[in-house]
Amino acid sequence: MVQEVRNLVLPTLALLILLTRVLELDDQRIGLRIVETLFWVSAIHTALALVNVALFTGVRPHTWQAKVPKILRDLIRVFLILIGITIVLSTVWQADLSGLITALGISSIVLGLALQDTLSNLFSGVALLFERPFDIGDWLKIGDMIGRVEEINWRSVHLVTRERELLIVPSSILAREVIRNYRRPIKLHVEPVEIGFSYDDPPNKVKRVLAEAALETAGILNQPAPRCRPLATMILPSPIECGSICRPMKICRRCAMSL
Repeated sequence: MVQEVRNLVLPTLALLILLTRVLELDDQRIGLRIVETLFWVSAIHTALALVNVALFTGVRPHTWQAKVPKILRDLIRVFLILIGITIVLSTVWQADLSGLITALGISSIVLGLALQDTLSNLFSGVALLFERPFDIGDWLKIGDMIGRVEEINWRSVHLVTRERELLIVPSSILAREVIRNYRRPIKLHVEPVEIGFSYDDPPNKVKRVLAEAALETAGILNQPAPRCRPLATMILPSPIECGSICRPMKICRRCAMSL
């Protein structure tokens, strides 16, 4: 950073002061305008580099700087550069930019309509990257889809299902759907399972048998132990959904096995 100031900003600033204060050249001279343009270009470049170093270099995880995606920083940088170029053209070169601004406004509307889906994915992806509701390796349920996160980018999220199939979910869909993250807030997961039984079976015996069957199932944790409870205490026309069992398990086992 110091080298950029010494090699870019200071020489052009010194040359600009020499031409304007010492030699007192006319502001309309092309050479003076070129030097002034070089000074402002180097100053804008150095200022942006200084902000990037001050805010995003050596940041700690889980800070707001670490959550800002690189593509968002690049877009802001391009936007600020365009503003700087506009200021230089209008002040140094006295260029009339009203027609250019009007043309850019009309072009932006046309491009926005033509790239509506792409822009929707872009802004949704940037929002997801900034918020980070999930990380690589998390198991997600998005609508009817369940899979492990393999890749996150500004356009889509790649999921691998239990059947080893790759699902590419656009960011615009993620922004509209309810996302269920099985690994947050903790990696333990409770999966409720409803099982029907006969009215002739004693409830205590059913609860004991269900608990023993759950403990013999791969992936079920002993602590906390599976909990069984009846769902109905009155006579129902069908034995279905008369009992349930909550099975504490690790999320990686839950998503790897067919329930």
